[in-house]
Amino acid sequence: MGVLRWQTHLNPVLGAGLILGLGIWLIILYRRQRRQYSAKETMVLVVPKILIVLLLILAYFDPMWNVMQRPDENKKILALMDTSSSMEVEDRAEGSRGKRADGMLENLKQKLRSSYIDFESMEFDSEVYELPDRSRQQDKQLAENIRETDLGKCLVTIAEKPDTSKYMSVLLLTDGGDELVQNIKLPEVPVYIAGMGSEPESWNDIAITRVESPEVVEGQSDFEVTADIAARSASYSFATSAERLNVRVEEEDGQDWETRASKLVDLADSRARVKFIVKSPSEMGMKKYRVRVETIDGELSALNNTRIFPIEVRDNTLSVLLFAQQLGWDFRQIYKELSDDSSMALTSLFRVSSDRFVVRGSRQKGDENLEAGFPSSKGLLDLYKCVIIGSFPASQWRQGQLQALVEYVRGGGAVIFLGGEHSFGQGGYSRTVIEPLFPWSISAGEPKLQMGQFTVNVPLSAANHSIVSEMSQLISQASGATIESINLSGSLRSGAVNLLDASLGNRTVSVVALQRFGEGQTMGVATNTMWKWTQ
Repeated sequence: MGVLRWQTHLNPVLGAGLILGLGIWLIILYRRQRRQYSAKETMVLVVPKILIVLLLILAYFDPMWNVMQRPDENKKILALMDTSSSMEVEDRAEGSRGKRADGMLENLKQKLRSSYIDFESMEFDSEVYELPDRSRQQDKQLAENIRETDLGKCLVTIAEKPDTSKYMSVLLLTDGGDELVQNIKLPEVPVYIAGMGSEPESWNDIAITRVESPEVVEGQSDFEVTADIAARSASYSFATSAERLNVRVEEEDGQDWETRASKLVDLADSRARVKFIVKSPSEMGMKKYRVRVETIDGELSALNNTRIFPIEVRDNTLSVLLFAQQLGWDFRQIYKELSDDSSMALTSLFRVSSDRFVVRGSRQKGDENLEAGFPSSKGLLDLYKCVIIGSFPASQWRQGQLQALVEYVRGGGAVIFLGGEHSFGQGGYSRTVIEPLFPWSISAGEPKLQMGQFTVNVPLSAANHSIVSEMSQLISQASGATIESINLSGSLRSGAVNLLDASLGNRTVSVVALQRFGEGQTMGVATNTMWKWTQ
């Protein structure tokens, strides 16, 4: 279907008058010429003038022919509705944030219905839910619990959907999450965010805006927790009540929370930062902590008075599994360096024949089946905090082993893939189940391992990253740090972070990259000569 649109800047009445005047002039001109000439001669004289008038109208009124057609029936917009507890806050006269988000979405549906654009809706808080699986109106249990928001996990979940390409775009209707989203994997279609909220100047509210804490601590050790507290006061009485408040760090103990540290914070200037020194427990494992500031009568919401965060308590060793199908200088040197690290419990596993494997180094309770080869179950891999994979062809894996590796990372594990002649695309890993674990796109047509002298440097975007910050200083002090081999994989995946570059001719390629996958992380090291730096 086509529609003709006129784009003149004239007032419609003046435009109509102009056209009418030109038409009357042509009629008068035709009659005058007709009195002197025959019909044929008159047309010869008048037709050029008619064409000139039409061209003037076209130039002045700038017509545009719009073609409207129904998009592919499979194309639609995915609407993700935030249903966390904070969306129930009634911060405006029009109703709660959730109610306004529902109204906005319904309005969009009405406006786009004439354009043949359909919507598919899902809900999310710390998880993503299909609407048939959970309805906000029907789930009474959710109304009794505090539902937190995890925007990063929501985006990763959508990005990993196998049918994301059927959507034209993704629309998030949310009031935001508690944590800053960084280097997250995004869907391959455009993502739009509609923020639901109101002007903070109208709030009476106390909020914990940020909490800093270590992810891992040793048992029976002191660690620091820092919290930023903000007070927003729309009334004098509330501002007076919020000047001095008690802030606590609490640890979950069964069904209760036990106070581990407490301080009074002065909010006379509306903002304050408070630091706590907390003693970690002796029991190992994941522990749940929270920072909580007392609630004042008249607060807009008490939801942001509490921030929950996990901390892993472990002993002073990090269990690592180093796996290779064949020995080489790179494997031996990596094994030596990691074995010398007292903070690491290293277990190496390598093949010595078609059906025989050798296990060396530290042993974990429950790893008896490791001598049969690389684990085919996530449970056995969970004994290790990190798995390092050497360079060998994908054909030497069993499907169960690859699947176990994917589940291990998705559940929170960490994997490092080492470069070499049989790594990444050259090793035949494209189109395998672990292909998404590599931080680069890979293909079967990847070039062979390049040999030579390649200068390396830490990119500015990663200079302050905890993994390479010290390396960045050492490289800047050294006179041309180099590696002698490099795998030429494809471009970085969405959400991956480049940690080390190498110069190859007139271009720069990534050597070390890191990405999140599910709850875990993976790293690719596209060289097998970095071990020479230890010599």
